Parts: sequence; structure tokens; C-alpha cells
Amino acid sequence: MNAPLNFDATKIDPTDTFSPLPAGDYQVVISKAEVKPTKNQQGRLLELTLKVVDGQARGRVIFERLNLWNQNQTAVEIAQKRLSQYCHAAGRLRIADASELMNIPVLVTLSIRQDPSGQYGPSNEVRSVKAVAGGSASASAPAPAPAAGSTPPWA
Repeated sequence: MNAPLNFDATKIDPTDTFSPLPAGDYQVVISKAEVKPTKNQQGRLLELTLKVVDGQARGRVIFERLNLWNQNQTAVEIAQKRLSQYCHAAGRLRIADASELMNIPVLVTLSIRQDPSGQYGPSNEVRSVKAVAGGSASASAPAPAPAAGSTPPWA
């Protein structure tokens, strides 16, 4: 049986785009932000799609999930601190919607996380977020943190 394709593999990069990026710093923009339920349906998280905009990894994506609405207060505090890093790096200290952080270059430091269960392969984990050198991040005083148990305005 014939299966005509007219496919030219010289024009397609065969690199596996699902393997994690090497640990290090990458300039990214938030290309998508979406509120989703947590696995156990007991809370919600903000899922950010980060697109690499510079270097050899240009075009690759990384996902970050921030547990902003969770029964585990420690998870909420960690998520709020990370969201604050994105806000400071983008120079947007008071936001009403996550879309206000989109398409602003920031610098993320990635590490490689190993799944302890062995069910999944290695993946990238964002370790920190900073302003791009020479970027537009504001030096204003930080916005006050939301009160414990409060619902952020973009919810």
C-alpha cells in the first residue's frame, strides 16, 4: 500500500521538544494564563505557559502551576511568592488579571525535577523569576500581600 507524503525532513528540526531544557537561565514571556481545578478538585491553580524567546531554546515552552487557591496554606504562600516574583520582574506590582503579565520578557532559572514515583520522566521546574537586565521592572515598593484566605482579584 502506498502512502504518498511529499515530506522533506531537511526542513523540520527533529529535536525532541518534550525533553526538559538544561538547567539554567532563560528569557521567557507568559504566552498563556489559565485558571484550572487542582487534581483533587478541592482548589484551583493558575497555569502559566512560558515561551522561551531567546537563544537556542527559542520557541520551547515550560509550564508553571501556581496553587493560589488551595487548602494547603503553605502551597498558597509559595504560589503567592512566585506570582510576586513574576509581578516584580515584569514591573507590574498591582494586577487585576494575569493577562497583565503576558508578553513581558522575564528571566527564569530552571532546574530539572525528577519524578520520585518514576511514573513520569524528568521535567523542568522554575526556581526563580527575575527582571531581564535592562528591562522595565519597576523599583516601586512592593504591593501588599493578600490577606490569608482572601481571593485574588483575577479569580
